[in-house]
Amino acid sequence: MKKRPDTVVFQSVCQECYMGDGVLVYVKNGKVVKIKGDPASPVTEGDNLCSKCRNVINGTLYNPDRLKYPLKRRGKKGEDKWARISWDQAIDEITDQIIRIHEQQGPLAFAASVDGWHYT
Repeated sequence: MKKRPDTVVFQSVCQECYMGDGVLVYVKNGKVVKIKGDPASPVTEGDNLCSKCRNVINGTLYNPDRLKYPLKRRGKKGEDKWARISWDQAIDEITDQIIRIHEQQGPLAFAASVDGWHYT
């Protein structure tokens, strides 16, 4: 971590795609203000970031439409009616559904798919 007058730089890895771009994250007053490729990373070899990583600040991190808490549907599918619920309620309801499906249909009712270096 390198200190600057009002900016702190962290080494990190972008999680937006399977490549795992090495990045330098510039934080000013607690907010990410810039992301650059880490010259020490063999993946980025300088500032060669993928388009997803280049867009993470505005496209993902500070996007005003980004979900920040759990929502539960309060109408029929497609009606766009949602209500905010607590994290505890969301986890409890998801857990109950997983247990119910497992009891009724068995373990083969579940499938998962992941990719990328950070899932191995």
